[in-house]
Amino acid sequence: MLIEESGIDPEVLSERGYYTVTDAGELKGLGFVGAQLRIPALAIPVCDVDGRYAFTRIRPDYPRPDMTRPDRVVKYEQPPNTGVVLDVPKRCQPYLTDTERPLWVVEGEKKADCLASRGEIAIALLGVGCWKREGQLLPDWDRIWMIRREINVAFDSDARTKYQVALQRQRLAVMLERRAGYAG
Repeated sequence: MLIEESGIDPEVLSERGYYTVTDAGELKGLGFVGAQLRIPALAIPVCDVDGRYAFTRIRPDYPRPDMTRPDRVVKYEQPPNTGVVLDVPKRCQPYLTDTERPLWVVEGEKKADCLASRGEIAIALLGVGCWKREGQLLPDWDRIWMIRREINVAFDSDARTKYQVALQRQRLAVMLERRAGYAG
């Protein structure tokens, strides 16, 4: 996968620390196991709302079949038991409390980095339902100031055709409206 074609500024690429993994042993060292050990893969370090490295996700060039849905593949992998966090590009970290700046909530680190490359403040969900855990909001949301802030939820275009994606987008939007003080 050519990351250079993603519209991400080279400085943002460097800040994130994207790299290519060509050794399965390196993936093991990052916590990946079994069928996840697929190389080559794009390695994407994930940073939480406090700017700390959380774990690395990968996007293998040759993804494995999704055993729960034979018509799909697992595009992104993360080590087992790493949990769920909101990912924040490094240059967006200082602005999580700046309610004068609009906030973008997107699917995936590359989309957040692309927005950050254009001077926007973005956070990435690691999947459309990864804004919550076990039905409860991630505590990460408490670190992002939202009252009276413009918040844009920009999921992939499949939200128009996939009910579950549209449902997650709607539920997230309702929660964000409440937190931002716009819901009645």
